[in-house]
Amino acid sequence: MAKYLEDRELYYEMVLSKGKGKLTQKSQDMLILIASNTIRKKERNYNNSDDRNDCFQQGLLHMFQNWKN
Repeated sequence: MAKYLEDRELYYEMVLSKGKGKLTQKSQDMLILIASNTIRKKERNYNNSDDRNDCFQQGLLHMFQNWKN
């Protein structure tokens, strides 16, 4: 299985973002990539696309609100 995200690169971007006090564009893209791949793996568990999209948006909201933790 190919890695779609390097741990060190994400760690570096999070440290950089904490230093700046806001997420960098690259770290935002990485968080969206994580959410996209997670929702893709669980896609068959949803009854319709609205449920899938709601879960995806809720996950992104939580990640962006709590990225400093």
